Amino acid sequence: MKKMMIAAVVLLLLIGAAGGGYYYLNKGHAEENIEVIEEPAEDSYQAFVRVSDIYYSSNNGKRTKLIAIDLAIEAKDELSEIEFKKNVPRIKGEVLKILATPKYKAIDDASLLTFINENLNSDLDSLLKQISVANGYFQVYVTKLIIQ
Repeated sequence: MKKMMIAAVVLLLLIGAAGGGYYYLNKGHAEENIEVIEEPAEDSYQAFVRVSDIYYSSNNGKRTKLIAIDLAIEAKDELSEIEFKKNVPRIKGEVLKILATPKYKAIDDASLLTFINENLNSDLDSLLKQISVANGYFQVYVTKLIIQ
């Protein structure tokens, strides 16, 4: 009886070892067949060009207000950054023209920052594409807005 029990235990161990080996070998082959999808590398260059001290005085019918605004333009490459820095006065002039449009004058003071954040990128898009290469910038950010 003892020999029978020992034989049964050894047989179970052999079956367990064979099953474990089979599982290990199949799992190892499955990992070799998996293709690793490489994600495109993000652009490592990132710079911000500050366009500061833009002052606009507006009379929208209610009262005269002074708007002081600073912007930051996120450039994708060094060439675009250089071109943006050279054209800061041109960018300031375009922002002043944009602020003088009826679209911006009609906005009340409380919603002006939200309105600028939502619309300034699209309004400056054509100018920034002329200054730099077509995709030379990511975004225009408002870094300071003071309304007096």
